[in-house]
Amino acid sequence: MTDVLIRAVVATAAAGIVSGLGALPLLFIPDVPARIYSTLLGFSGGVMLGMATLVLLPRAADEGSAAAVLSGVVAGAVFVLLMEWALPHLEPHFGAHSFDPGLRDALLLAVAIAIHNVPEGLAMGLGYATGEEGVGPKLVVAVAFQNIPEGLAVALPLRRNGVRPIGAVAFAALSGLTEVIGATVGVVCAGLIDALLPFGLAFAAGALIYVMADQLIPEAHDTARGSLPAWGTTTGILLVLALGWIFGLSL
Repeated sequence: MTDVLIRAVVATAAAGIVSGLGALPLLFIPDVPARIYSTLLGFSGGVMLGMATLVLLPRAADEGSAAAVLSGVVAGAVFVLLMEWALPHLEPHFGAHSFDPGLRDALLLAVAIAIHNVPEGLAMGLGYATGEEGVGPKLVVAVAFQNIPEGLAVALPLRRNGVRPIGAVAFAALSGLTEVIGATVGVVCAGLIDALLPFGLAFAAGALIYVMADQLIPEAHDTARGSLPAWGTTTGILLVLALGWIFGLSL
């Protein structure tokens, strides 16, 4: 288990730091057009949906019973909902309308996105815990792509409220490192109790689906009207499919 844990933590940390890439344009420009931003949000939602339905749930179904999978999905969604109820001021809103003036609001948004990164880390850790070659790396690459718009969501309000560009980029990168917490929990729990693996995979899928449906897709369409968010979502799902073929995984 130690070897799997080390590989999962290192890979997850790398994917988390990629969040900083989404903020790099702010080193050169003060803002991002709403149409581009909404497309990136749709893309992020598409990657989440693809990871949940094309990778995590099929593996959960192969490993466990229908009861474990169904209860895991519901538990994952309820977990995110309860987390938002418990921390109402930390419920993330990614759309441009939510970037209210004030550094405090910007910092709260950064913390909220960091907390919501934990289920993504859980998914990556459980991907490595399956022991199936390619599942973990595929999820890491998918999350790394998905972290780019999330990094921008962290950095943009900070930049608008006077934080230096390099500081905003650093905050974005650090927000992704919370995924290491989820990855560690996933590998350790799956290693201690094999029966938890199917439930855990479904739990991660349910959490991702809930965040996608409750936050990313509505905010993408609210940020900019038109079909670009839908095309972004479609592209995100296609990315997960392409990664499956690249890593030689059956979907």
